[in-house]
Amino acid sequence: MREYILEHLKRYPMMEIADMVKLLYQSEFGGGHMIKNPAASLERLERECQGLELGQGPMRWEKIGNHMGRLFLQGMSEHISLETVNRFFVNSARRVNASEKVFEGKLELLVEMCREGSLPFECRELEDWLDVYREKGYPLIRHSDTYRRLYHPSYRVISEDYLQYLDLFESIDSRPEKNRPLILAVDGRCGSGKSWLARLLSGIYPSSVIHMDHFFLRPVQRTEERLKEAGGNIDYERFMEEVVKPLKSGENVLDYRRYDCVSGEFSEQIRVRMKDLVIIEGTYSCHPRFCGCYDVKVFLDISPEEQKERILKRNGAYMLSRFVNEWIPKEETYFDTFGIRKTCDLIFKEDV
Repeated sequence: MREYILEHLKRYPMMEIADMVKLLYQSEFGGGHMIKNPAASLERLERECQGLELGQGPMRWEKIGNHMGRLFLQGMSEHISLETVNRFFVNSARRVNASEKVFEGKLELLVEMCREGSLPFECRELEDWLDVYREKGYPLIRHSDTYRRLYHPSYRVISEDYLQYLDLFESIDSRPEKNRPLILAVDGRCGSGKSWLARLLSGIYPSSVIHMDHFFLRPVQRTEERLKEAGGNIDYERFMEEVVKPLKSGENVLDYRRYDCVSGEFSEQIRVRMKDLVIIEGTYSCHPRFCGCYDVKVFLDISPEEQKERILKRNGAYMLSRFVNEWIPKEETYFDTFGIRKTCDLIFKEDV
């Protein structure tokens, strides 16, 4: 938290004690106090944006700690709908796991930094201010008049989960054809968060999700020739027949068989009803055989070190060995052979 405090003080040198405490409050408790109900929250957002020139602000967002950030309304792209922004805000408020004890620790950090000379306040003034604040029960506070006059704060406190993918939300919201589903492919390295991103998007838009993991090769297909083929680790023939063709023909419902890698057999039949957003998630989803199927293609990247750490945590040591020696090399061959990263519209790398 120390670095966020110093970063904000450098960016806003006229911050007063109230502004500093507000920063710490928002990092811990988010912005849920502004939400009586989602509809009222949206109305307030629309009123606030009426007098702003969207896309004209110097910054889009800034980190405030605890995986939260401020999305600046003036810096926000006009192509992202306010309905989407409001869903960010509402969902973020619902996810906050706040602790008064942790917040008190952040206030103590302010005192510590003041005593060491890192903050431009008199220590006695800060301690007296905090004593009164504690007696009142840690209430929400407004920005100081000075801060509002100099920096014109207009923002929403939102989880960084949404902020790091603003370009993707903009691509989805700015699609020209609103009368049909947008078809999105999420490809990338294993452990990079493809399934997680699909769930994140599904919390913002009515979504249909199809997993490439349901289309791995059956034992009878795993010939030496096929396994040497770049991108041959997926049953692209069945994916073309059961997913790509129905999507291209504009069908409202598609049915496909889920292949279970553990049993080595087909399991349940899955029915997918087309919603506003159709997400195909998983490595090999951007195979060139499917290139005419998608409106937007995303590639998720991750460092080798973080990739191994995540796989170990998720799958254990034995499976990590199989990933490293079998599946990751096949994925890398697929990425390199077809230049998958370059063919995607958007690339995101995990910020760790």
